[in-house]
Amino acid sequence: MKLYYETMKRNQAEEIYFFDEAYFDNCLALLRENILLTEVFHEGKVIGMGINFVYGKLISTHLSGTLGEYHHLSSASILQYALTLWGKENNISLIHDGGGRTSDPEDSLFLFKKQFGKNTEFSYYVGNKIWMEKIHHELKESEQLIQAK
Repeated sequence: MKLYYETMKRNQAEEIYFFDEAYFDNCLALLRENILLTEVFHEGKVIGMGINFVYGKLISTHLSGTLGEYHHLSSASILQYALTLWGKENNISLIHDGGGRTSDPEDSLFLFKKQFGKNTEFSYYVGNKIWMEKIHHELKESEQLIQAK
């Protein structure tokens, strides 16, 4: 969490990306068998770490963090390299790294990730659907009441 939070602060991430401790605990408790942790060490200190989801022949990178003072050692690239090696050794056919911080095709995080999968850019769509209108409406009303207090 410390590495992740430091990375989010350094990148001026929106508050929505600062998951609470319960989120990390739940990931580990509920998805333990499908989580692969990657770590980068320098002189006995963890300077980079990633949480990845593994299912079948797929890996989805989820959260990662690095210590800013060790950026010159390229720990984010080493995390990706380690994940790739593990994937090859375990017959993984695709690593999904996700996108960037924005929908801008020049987003620096997206461009960093893209360099590891130059031939695997996929179209994607974002949408939403409210399945239970009544419950959604009740939740919105209760949220407004709480905010009014």
